[in-house]
Amino acid sequence: MTHHNGSSHDPTIVVVGAGPRGLSVLERLVTIASTIEAPEGRSLTVEIVDPYEPGAGRIWRSGQSGALLMNTVIGQITIFGHEPDEPEEDAGPSFQEWLLAQPDPELNELGEDNNGYSPRRVYGGYLADAFRQVLDRAPEWVHVQPIRDETIRIDGVEDGGYTVTLKEGGPRHADVVVLTTGHPRNELRPHEQELYDFAQRHNLHYVPGDSASDMPLDQVTKDDVVAVRGLGLTFYDVCGRLTEDRGGKFDRDESGTLVYHPSGQEPKIYAGSRSGLPFPARGVNQKEIGDSYQPVCSTTQAIEELRERAKAEHQDDRLDFKVEVLPLLMLEVHRSYTANTIRQRFGDEKADEFLALFDGIACTIEMLDKLREKFGVGDIELPDLDQLARPFQGMSYK
Repeated sequence: MTHHNGSSHDPTIVVVGAGPRGLSVLERLVTIASTIEAPEGRSLTVEIVDPYEPGAGRIWRSGQSGALLMNTVIGQITIFGHEPDEPEEDAGPSFQEWLLAQPDPELNELGEDNNGYSPRRVYGGYLADAFRQVLDRAPEWVHVQPIRDETIRIDGVEDGGYTVTLKEGGPRHADVVVLTTGHPRNELRPHEQELYDFAQRHNLHYVPGDSASDMPLDQVTKDDVVAVRGLGLTFYDVCGRLTEDRGGKFDRDESGTLVYHPSGQEPKIYAGSRSGLPFPARGVNQKEIGDSYQPVCSTTQAIEELRERAKAEHQDDRLDFKVEVLPLLMLEVHRSYTANTIRQRFGDEKADEFLALFDGIACTIEMLDKLREKFGVGDIELPDLDQLARPFQGMSYK
């Protein structure tokens, strides 16, 4: 954010980008303005600029494929902030509350699972509605002006402020500019340019990285061969557009395993990455909203004690993270993993008994191992981050 030089004219704020980030800025400006006394004879203009739908922006716009899902669970999303001294009516609905209040039964059903994942276009509908709500509650002295245009240049002005040049609307003055541009479209890096040039020479089609909703995948035919470079989130989006969007369906068999039924319109897909592994799926969320884990082993006090010992022994309180800090963090992970395993096998009472015993004594792996045996979970294999990160370490292939 950049500020003007304190001139006496009524100020103008230009927010560049009207997606969730820009909407959050606007929501805070309007909410704060609603809690203070209106300045006599003064006004504030907020121009929020985006070529796409206000609130949703490019990434969350409502017209995209339903196969493209969010990667945050429904129950953990809201666009509205709320401080204790702010009016309760300004809190606004969370995404889940909004879904449950909609007249569409399908949206209600989606909202019933707070740990489920929504299509991005549905979230875009929530953002667009939130944008309208924010506009409706702006006080009279705050003038909000949505502008469907693209910002192409920002220049500083000698006597203060900025000139913001729009693609269609030309230049306009701003005392403050807030950049909330979100996901950019990147220029090709050198190695990507090489791939593009190679594709051009050999009559192939190269699609640069972008939001999958903006990739020209409709041009791909069922007779084409598609190579996907990378196995991260966008890989799943691309696959969704080339499979489900073409009539393919997933069903569960008698064992509960998902089985894909092709439509015949899918291309042949090859995929790879440096690791050769798809990104792991997200773990099932087991926390309620507001839950916050309180460390037992890797506490501030434990770290300070390590620093004091290091200073006494080496005249330097810096710690070796891998040797001194990571074991405490992993002990924390192993404590939780053990407690949850006991909870699944033997119930809450036994898990709480384990935690009370372990938390009441020194945090050591030796004590954890003894209690694991005592509570009947000595057979479990504790998580190993190195093994998870490098599953093929030490292996060779011929």
